[in-house]
Amino acid sequence: MTRDKYIHIALQFLPESNRKDIQISQVKSGLINQTFLIKNKMDDYILQKVNHHVFSNPKCIHDNYEIARGALINSSYSKELLFFLKDKNNLELVFYENEFWRMSKRIIGRTHEVCNSEVMAYDSAQVLAEFHQGLINVSGINESISRFTDFEYRIEQFNKALSNGSVARLKKAKDLIGLIESNLKVIENYLKIEKYIPLRIIHGDPKVSNFLFDEKTRRVNALIDLDTLMPGSILYDFGDMVRSFANLQKEDTSIEARCFSESIYESLLKGYSTIGKDFLSSVELEQLPSSVLVVSLIQGIRFLTDYINHDIYYQVDFPEQNLYRSENQFLFYSQAKGYFNHL
Repeated sequence: MTRDKYIHIALQFLPESNRKDIQISQVKSGLINQTFLIKNKMDDYILQKVNHHVFSNPKCIHDNYEIARGALINSSYSKELLFFLKDKNNLELVFYENEFWRMSKRIIGRTHEVCNSEVMAYDSAQVLAEFHQGLINVSGINESISRFTDFEYRIEQFNKALSNGSVARLKKAKDLIGLIESNLKVIENYLKIEKYIPLRIIHGDPKVSNFLFDEKTRRVNALIDLDTLMPGSILYDFGDMVRSFANLQKEDTSIEARCFSESIYESLLKGYSTIGKDFLSSVELEQLPSSVLVVSLIQGIRFLTDYINHDIYYQVDFPEQNLYRSENQFLFYSQAKGYFNHL
């Protein structure tokens, strides 16, 4: 798509703007949607093309967000919330050339790919707990991606890829496949516990890059990207946060080195628990550590499944990227498992 077409879409949300005043640059963040920074004389905005192959019902994610936004505004939640612009037809989603587009006001803040301090981890974990607490009594939110947190489904997808996937890629991933298969018992054990975990409203993707940090104070300004907002287990969110924040390496690194940070993990646990203890059940609090292992293993399986299937889900910049992502997740899982076994 050419720059003129991006401007055309931006003007659907900014009809008073002059075409010549609009500046566009791509934001290289996120694995699903395509994101662009839009600037005009008035303000800065974020334009996104929603991946409707992943989000088959884009309207659902906006309906969910409106419910959550209202609840968070009326709670003690202290962080900034996204504000989506509407076009001339009063719609937040514009359908153009078989794609869905949306635009929000930019929230000022810096994103990071790797957590760089215990303070950063502690503060972010408190924000996630505050977010969960603000949505504790919310109803009417639906699954934005079917079976997104269904671990049995992820194993089914993995096994299907092993049977029908690329022969060349299966061969290249043979050793990793064997390692993952030998650890599936961890997921089986978790599934026995899951039935005792209450269903709550979760963020679904609380990774490092979905937190915006103030440049001066280094504190969290906002928790963004609520497309995966849905009913689920708090354990999923906490485990996913740890697998992102406590990983010392970038997600797609091919270097086999120390990646699990014990101190970052402990800061996340402490930060989340300071607020979480007020609304979580005893089973949830007790199982927070186990969530780290199962979610990191599941994420490794998801990356590997996509690699075997020729990268149909996650965006990649080079052919082996999903394989590297999977290897990194398994290394993280292995090191975290070693840490917990010695506690």
